Amino acid sequence: FKWAVDQGINVTSLKPTPPEEPLRGLITTSPIRAGDVIISAPLSLALSSTSAIKRFGSSWGQAREISTVHILACELLYWLSEEAGGSRTPWARTLPTPEDLASQGLYWPSAAVTEVLGEHHIAVVQQKDMERKFAVATQDLLLPCRASHPNLEFSEERFRWAVAVVYTRAFQVRVHDEERLVLVPLVDWLNHRPQPLSWAIPALAWEPPAGSGGVESGRLEARALQDYEAGDQVMTVYGDKGDAELAALYGFALGPANPHHTLRLPIPFPASDALRDMK
Repeated sequence: FKWAVDQGINVTSLKPTPPEEPLRGLITTSPIRAGDVIISAPLSLALSSTSAIKRFGSSWGQAREISTVHILACELLYWLSEEAGGSRTPWARTLPTPEDLASQGLYWPSAAVTEVLGEHHIAVVQQKDMERKFAVATQDLLLPCRASHPNLEFSEERFRWAVAVVYTRAFQVRVHDEERLVLVPLVDWLNHRPQPLSWAIPALAWEPPAGSGGVESGRLEARALQDYEAGDQVMTVYGDKGDAELAALYGFALGPANPHHTLRLPIPFPASDALRDMK
């Protein structure tokens, strides 16, 4: 937390949750009102899908079949190879370990994910496709970088870990009408609280400083979506997701407290039914 402040991240009325809390988060030290900026971070500190595409250059064109999640995972592996003893090492130490992510869907037995979410759900497809995605990322993105970065470590398990970190820690943000997937120090500590209705305004927004000379000199701002009293944990919204999706993508479920919980009921239709496709 102190490292983040020293790096230019402005934090308003927040502190980390006590060490005895089961989940790392951020709590208020004084009242915060809806719309207040609670975290303001230099965009240069963020790892983003855009910076990854720029880094990998022409290789990205060959690997377009992999998603921004996978390319940001490659950016994370690349960054960690540069960060041994580097300025962002304290942040790296806060990233979850494979053991921390054991409840996330990429670490489930494949059959369990399919049973919970159905074979066409994105989490199921991503898990089944992990071997192929890793092969593409290795050939088109990671191997070309190893010549100039011999410390770059990657394997299918390490790639799986990086993808799981992106799933559980990254946020979507719009910068100059461009959607970016970003990992931001401290913002990645915000935990999920479901809302009864969808929020049209994201918790994370880019605000350029006065006289900014370019996008990368701007800041990312996280604003409160509701009022908080001193001692409350500040939360964000991961989306209108039921427990099955939360469990597969983030590794937790909320039970009866989740207003978006759904139950999948397979209804088989006989092949002889003339309206089967329509149904």
